[in-house]
Amino acid sequence: MQIYNDAVLNAKANKIKSHLDDLSETMAYMGSSFTGEHIELSNPAATEVLLQKIATNGLSVARESINQVLPEINYLKSVVGSQDDVYLELSEGFALIVSAVINLPVGFANGMSMASDFHKDKALVQKTSADLAEATRLMSIISSMDMSSQARNEINRNINMINNAEKRVNAKSGCYIASCVYGSYNANEVLQLRSYRDNVLAKKLMGRLFVDFYYLISPKIVITLGRFYTFRKLSKLILDKIIKSLNK
Repeated sequence: MQIYNDAVLNAKANKIKSHLDDLSETMAYMGSSFTGEHIELSNPAATEVLLQKIATNGLSVARESINQVLPEINYLKSVVGSQDDVYLELSEGFALIVSAVINLPVGFANGMSMASDFHKDKALVQKTSADLAEATRLMSIISSMDMSSQARNEINRNINMINNAEKRVNAKSGCYIASCVYGSYNANEVLQLRSYRDNVLAKKLMGRLFVDFYYLISPKIVITLGRFYTFRKLSKLILDKIIKSLNK
């Protein structure tokens, strides 16, 4: 399909679009099993394989999609600019469909966490917590992409679902100081810090001790100092430096 006159740009745009079409068709086919709607598949065998992968490990599919496609989207942006209509359409479409894929295992985790005996199964709690940590990491990447305000609202709804599940699975889930500084638990900076907490600090003894200490003192600090501009300004300078080092 001719999207751009430049051969390299056109090839990359078509690669992105093909990936989006495959995911969209598979997700639509999955939805049709609940609605009874008939969907004509362009490649039934490939859709069945992708459907099985999403059903088995949606987070893995989302991660692979981000690793494969996001560099192509970023290349488009670097050449045509962030205001290019085709780029914006592809960026938003990718963010929404990958967010929907992430939302499937998150919804499953959310449902399990409501069961009265959920916390009795330590192995299940640990796996669910790890899945939610990975979902948070992936959504922090997605939320930094260019999209319309309407699409961002949809992304934020999915992030809220992760937040709700995380709070049920692990009572120690709030980033108190970061949320105070950046104004929202859903802020991209908070998502990055939560991802670092869950994927790095939580896997080391000293990291876990630091997290425990943080949750012991941070609520009191925010209650006492959170209303002061100087505290928020200084905290933001420190956290901005930490986030910058994480993104190197």
